[in-house]
Amino acid sequence: MIKNDQGETLSKGDETKMATPAISALMRRTFGFVQTHALKTRRLTRLLVAVLGLIVALSALLSPSAPVRAWDSGIIELKKPWSVPFLKLQTIEGDTVDLQNLKGKVVIVNFWAWWCPSCKKELPDLERLWRRKGGKDFAVIAVHVGGSVHKAKTLVRRAQVTFPVLLDRRNAIAHLWGVTRYPTTLILGRDGKVYFVMIGSKDWNDAETEEIIATLSASTRQAAGKH
Repeated sequence: MIKNDQGETLSKGDETKMATPAISALMRRTFGFVQTHALKTRRLTRLLVAVLGLIVALSALLSPSAPVRAWDSGIIELKKPWSVPFLKLQTIEGDTVDLQNLKGKVVIVNFWAWWCPSCKKELPDLERLWRRKGGKDFAVIAVHVGGSVHKAKTLVRRAQVTFPVLLDRRNAIAHLWGVTRYPTTLILGRDGKVYFVMIGSKDWNDAETEEIIATLSASTRQAAGKH
């Protein structure tokens, strides 16, 4: 039985609304290896293609939700979008954010931890993106994983973050979403489903991100309107 930080017991339906575990684990192992050992080498492209080919081949046996495209930064575009699990937490200011209330927007959900160097560098980058594009059609939320709330608050203030930073003190939400590496970032379309997954850090103010946001804003608008 899993409880969130408000002490609410997650129902069995909430616990099982996750991406296919086999694919999730496969992605973490393979792309974690790529990012650790090959990001700074000229063989990155060939290695990514090889890894992607392996995942696509195995996906026929494991799940229809396999990734089908690795972008230049390593972000994974999913063949079939994932329905997201439960996500309702308090922010560092004490407000409550429910992901369901953000349906209709393109949403970036960033899982991070205070001890992660890449996470610290990424916060200001996500803040710049939020200040440029945040509003009616786009949102950024970060989920700090672990119990070191004071350290999280210090880093958030230092980075002058203004988007919501949620506190997953007991790791319940990270567990529910299958997150084990930090940072891990998911991009949701207007229909509330996950279309892109990034394990590791990237430049969130590059042309690639702009293209992804624009594509999701247009392609998932109709689907969101049906709910």
